[in-house]
Amino acid sequence: MKLNKIIKSTAEKVHKINLLEHFADDVFYRKSFGLRNNSGGYQTGDYIKFTVIDASGCKKSHPINNKLYLITYVWVLTDSYVVGIREDENDSKKM
Repeated sequence: MKLNKIIKSTAEKVHKINLLEHFADDVFYRKSFGLRNNSGGYQTGDYIKFTVIDASGCKKSHPINNKLYLITYVWVLTDSYVVGIREDENDSKKM
């Protein structure tokens, strides 16, 4: 994979992402980055809000639901983004 550039932005957007239930604990407890498809338009300073779903698309209860994660960096690769995230301490401001 070729690293093209790091995207920086002052705009804020909330990206809503459905997260399959079997990945939810890894994202909530362990991961600080993710590899995403190019279609999201992710930028540093944006937010991610996850909704945990099962394989049939039904919403599932999980502590990651309704939390905001700040995108701390974005690396553009050839066909995807690497998006760094951390939980936003002030997540009540952006719902």
